[in-house]
Amino acid sequence: MNTRVSRRLLGFIALALSVLAWSALPAMAADQDVRIVRLSLAAGDVQIDRNTGVGWEQAINNMPLPSGTRVYAAQDSRAVIELEDGSSISLDGPSQVALQLSQSVDGTPVDRLQIDSGRVEITAVLAARADFRIRDKAGSSFVLTQPARVRFNVGEKAASLAVMEGEIEAWNAGGYSLTRSGESYYYRKPKRAPHGPARRSK
Repeated sequence: MNTRVSRRLLGFIALALSVLAWSALPAMAADQDVRIVRLSLAAGDVQIDRNTGVGWEQAINNMPLPSGTRVYAAQDSRAVIELEDGSSISLDGPSQVALQLSQSVDGTPVDRLQIDSGRVEITAVLAARADFRIRDKAGSSFVLTQPARVRFNVGEKAASLAVMEGEIEAWNAGGYSLTRSGESYYYRKPKRAPHGPARRSK
């Protein structure tokens, strides 16, 4: 009798644990960064910080880049980040970006890019209904809603955007604007308290 009760009790506990595990999966999937892309080109002095506490390390061609990685290309250097759908992010040094790449619950790629500084060109394929959003450190936000090729120049006091193909939506202190193929967009960054460089000094 005791053995039968023990078996039933163990079976009930196992069932309860499996239900809890399955109910937690959607929340875990929604919060977890599951995508890894690659650094298809590292020419010159290119460094990455995987945000794991190790700090900056020298980059090499075809190095995998997990979400949360920062990429820095020094003066006269170039880096190209390639996404799964063929989209790319090119840095002409000195430039620095930070990646936040994940998936929505339905598997749609979610691409978030923060441009810290420099000249950065983005070619967005937007396959599988991908969501591609860009921010700069001053808080300006940009959204690519169709395949496009755009170039940012982000300096200390001002920044500009040029659209070679497609269009891009922009939000900042000046309001909303839509920049289309062949057009350029210039904006000034708001004044902020001085701060040190994000990249580790050598």
